[in-house]
Amino acid sequence: NLEENPQDLEIIQSIFRPVHSIKGASQFFHLMKIKVLAHELETLLDLLRKKRLLVSGKLIDVLLRGMDELKTILERVRAGENEIDDETAYNALIEAIKNVALDQESSTEDILKDTLAVLVKAKDRLKSKPEGTKDLLETAIKNIRKVLPDEVGQIKETSVPAAKLPAEGERL
Repeated sequence: NLEENPQDLEIIQSIFRPVHSIKGASQFFHLMKIKVLAHELETLLDLLRKKRLLVSGKLIDVLLRGMDELKTILERVRAGENEIDDETAYNALIEAIKNVALDQESSTEDILKDTLAVLVKAKDRLKSKPEGTKDLLETAIKNIRKVLPDEVGQIKETSVPAAKLPAEGERL
């Protein structure tokens, strides 16, 4: 569902809540491997909630792997076994979860570079032939809103001080 509806905060919340609960309960029962894994998943989900990360195939993959591992660890504990049986695989999963956010930093940079290119193209088009410029600017606005937190990304054009806008018919 998250992959099909990446902007649906309710889906993210429905994943976040049980992970948060598992983290709290695991600490109470001194299940530290579960606590660390749940904490890392919770951090990733929180970044999604705050729109500081974008939903991607890699992110979905690591979330599913993390959730599967949480289930496996819980089953092992219920059966009276150690939380994990492969420390190396567990540590690799923790690193993969952490790295998803770091990898997306370059994705954010790529989005901003693409947006800058769109804005430059729009500015150049305004000089020669203004048709289609509105579409380019809407694309730039959409891209910028992808990488900004909601409260910043919802700035309306009318909220820009008039002194900073060119007068009607004036060139940028």
